[in-house]
Amino acid sequence: MRWLFLVFMACASAVTPTSPVRVFSGPAQVRQPYKELKRIQAKDTNGRYDDMLKRLVAQAQTAGADGLILEDMTDKHGRFESVSGVAVRLIGKESAEAPLPIVEPSESHQVRRLEKLCKKGFLPSCVALGSALQDGREVPKDFTRAADLFEAACFKGYTLACTHYGFAFYQGLGRPQSDTDAIVNFKSSCDAGDVGGCRYLGVLYSTSANTAATYSRPFFRQACDGNDSWSCWRLARMMQVGEAGDKGTPEEVADLFHRACILGAEQACYVEPSTLPILGERE
Repeated sequence: MRWLFLVFMACASAVTPTSPVRVFSGPAQVRQPYKELKRIQAKDTNGRYDDMLKRLVAQAQTAGADGLILEDMTDKHGRFESVSGVAVRLIGKESAEAPLPIVEPSESHQVRRLEKLCKKGFLPSCVALGSALQDGREVPKDFTRAADLFEAACFKGYTLACTHYGFAFYQGLGRPQSDTDAIVNFKSSCDAGDVGGCRYLGVLYSTSANTAATYSRPFFRQACDGNDSWSCWRLARMMQVGEAGDKGTPEEVADLFHRACILGAEQACYVEPSTLPILGERE
């Protein structure tokens, strides 16, 4: 919906005169060097773009920024749901020529430490660095490099990295979206004992148009048996309504909700006892 984004850029000009934060419709509109401070987002399920933009400007002010570069917005059925951008500090003088080179954000001490440890072959640090690059935490987002780190660590036998690498394929982050490649990596990590891999296999099979939902239950069960609270809750819901298979007995479903609750899935603790009588008997 990029064209919608451009249409509504005119709204940004209404904010600039009343705020010390300058609003830019994209990096190409910035005519001076700048330093990224923080990635920010504003949401509004009612689709009020102006309100979201004002909240985004307020967040930029709080972050100590004097510039806001709008990045993207999401919409559903023609109604805007979120607007995101980067709060920046403008540096030096404005140029009338082409945009000047961007001043890259400084990486935190922790990110630099992860980089050093990863280069020394400490695979958990490689995965942590990949996660930071994927999420944009204190370092610019780089999905391709993140996927490269996950792939290398997975190839060297670090199970958790295979789960992350599978997620890169599942979401199309740094790799072409591929349910098949996601399944291969999730299955590898699940078989090696990472409950995250089992959980994501369940999620993929239950949501993808390219796979059969009936395959999801065994993997949610496997993750639940590995004490993954969300998987216990999801399996309980599926068995409660007969999703992707037969309904479970009240005792089976109640036991799964109870297990999910004690493992930390708070939503499982509020199941109505009247619908699952056995829950009311537990202490």
